[in-house]
Amino acid sequence: MLNENRGRIRFFSIDEIDRLLNTSNLYIERFFLIGINTGMRMSEMLNLRVSDIDLENNVLHIRNRKDFETKSKKDRDIPIPVQLINKLHTYVKYWVQPNIMATYLRSSVQMEYLFCHEDGRKIGSFKKSFARLLERASISDACIHTMRHTYASHLAMGGVSLRTIRDFIRSCGYRYNPDLFTSNTRT
Repeated sequence: MLNENRGRIRFFSIDEIDRLLNTSNLYIERFFLIGINTGMRMSEMLNLRVSDIDLENNVLHIRNRKDFETKSKKDRDIPIPVQLINKLHTYVKYWVQPNIMATYLRSSVQMEYLFCHEDGRKIGSFKKSFARLLERASISDACIHTMRHTYASHLAMGGVSLRTIRDFIRSCGYRYNPDLFTSNTRT
């Protein structure tokens, strides 16, 4: 995959999102939908616990713990978009067996991490699965982090304030430039 151009933010267009969803399987679709609808980093998604999904208040709680620290080292809450609420109800209730793409009611050991193995251990990475998805969708200039850019860029194009976007993604480091999310015309 190509490295991202630091002068532009690469995000998925609506057409690319449709292509990715149409070529995704049950396993990677969950990861992709959560990524583009929340702006979570891969590490945050992999460490997302079922108990951090507050479906009563439609909020995802991103928490620092002994075994996980966010990049910004700050806890944050992300509102769950309407289009993701019903999906999350399903994701919390059912686990996907990736080898055969079948869904099963989650067992008690699968109730800690949203993305877990059959024995309840958290998934280590989605990089290979995501790379295969990009290949199937004929998209060669993107990476997992592109989902985060997609979330922020589409919020900005929808009129959400840059301060709100920054709070949702809790971007840290010197590279964050909110102008990149509004001046980019690449779709």
